Amino acid sequence: MIPKIDPTDESTDTPSEETPTLEPTSSPEEDTTAATENGTPQWGEETVSLENNEPEAVVRTFYEALYAGDSDTANKLLHNDSSVSRYTQGSLSNLRSYEYEIEEMQRVEDESDGASVTLTFTLVLTDADGSVQRREEKVELRLSGDDWKIWV
Repeated sequence: MIPKIDPTDESTDTPSEETPTLEPTSSPEEDTTAATENGTPQWGEETVSLENNEPEAVVRTFYEALYAGDSDTANKLLHNDSSVSRYTQGSLSNLRSYEYEIEEMQRVEDESDGASVTLTFTLVLTDADGSVQRREEKVELRLSGDDWKIWV
């Protein structure tokens, strides 16, 4: 399952007491990022790149993009025929106060035609206060041409 966020939550500085959830949205957003004085990108300015097209790399890159506020990369990794809308940087803003880690990723289903793969893993979230939350995640990927994409 892909995490969900409230697309109406445009807050950027208020940490949530709950585990963040992600739900893409198709509403427009304004660019609220600004470069820092030392040239280090602020949250949402970093562009995440896909190392290779293996399903595990796609999932890792997708989550890296979500938690970096890189909605463009996250959206590129969603399957075009999937039923979800698209993420915006604003819809990802409640993730900025969390550090994430993916543990114990494994393939649990591999369709016989090779066009679908399901992965499970543990998503570990640490908030600004050091509180740790662990969630078991299950993500399906499907081929789109030669590329693996997240299916929701």
